[in-house]
Amino acid sequence: STALRAMLGNPNLSDSEFETAKQLLSKYGSKDYVETQAEKYKDRALEYLKDSTMWDDNAKRILGELVEYVTRREK
Repeated sequence: STALRAMLGNPNLSDSEFETAKQLLSKYGSKDYVETQAEKYKDRALEYLKDSTMWDDNAKRILGELVEYVTRREK
């Protein structure tokens, strides 16, 4: 929507405009889309990590935990 495009990246949004932007993003399914994309990238990252010979097992475990943490967190 034109209204949403005008709000995105605007550092001077009022509280009301910010709430409107959140509602529009929700209406258009943005959160679901981003969560789906994050899950795909997470799976790819974990697969690459598993097949990598660049790191030892401990480093792979730590990086895998980091990937899981970043994709699970809410904020």
